Amino acid sequence: MARSPSYPSIPLEKAVELAGGIYEGAQRSHIDPETAYELMGYSGKTGASLSALAALKHYGLIEGRSDSLRITSLGERILNPMDEDERCKALFEAGYNPTFFQELRSEFGEVIPADNVIRALAMRKHGFSKFGADGVAKSYGETIRFLSRFNTAPSAVVDTSRDDEPSGVHIRERQIALTRSSDDAIESNTKNPINPERTTDENVIEVPIG
Repeated sequence: MARSPSYPSIPLEKAVELAGGIYEGAQRSHIDPETAYELMGYSGKTGASLSALAALKHYGLIEGRSDSLRITSLGERILNPMDEDERCKALFEAGYNPTFFQELRSEFGEVIPADNVIRALAMRKHGFSKFGADGVAKSYGETIRFLSRFNTAPSAVVDTSRDDEPSGVHIRERQIALTRSSDDAIESNTKNPINPERTTDENVIEVPIG
């Protein structure tokens, strides 16, 4: 089965926590990946630590080459801001840094679409497997709910239950259109022509940092 497109496997709040470990131990000095794993709380190079480091890269919190990493200026504005306003703006910039998250924001604004809508869009338009689509839906939803605690951007959660609000109706129509074909997308993306019993892939990403 083809691997899903790359995406942050953890939400922004967790990524900021991990980046905080790196920043506390090294500030913005260049470090090697093994040191980064240790500062994030991992025992070394594992699937989990690789995915975590890749997620920090997606959010724009780390930069550098594969053998020399450091916290970005964006990361520093979150972890050691001049004031709360700077931190809030930096959090929104990081939260919408992943490419697929940018597309979802362009499509739905500050609304958090239902998970099944994100899954259908991910599989139909971007070739995600069901496993990958589940992961990106969870990561995006938790990231936007985290950002909704702050006041720098409009609320990320919009009540679409009232029929007298055109924006709510429009969002629901888009969600219904995507959801109608969700089951077909799930079926076509989860079957392996060689091994039909295998229905998941992994989101362990060997990312050259830089």
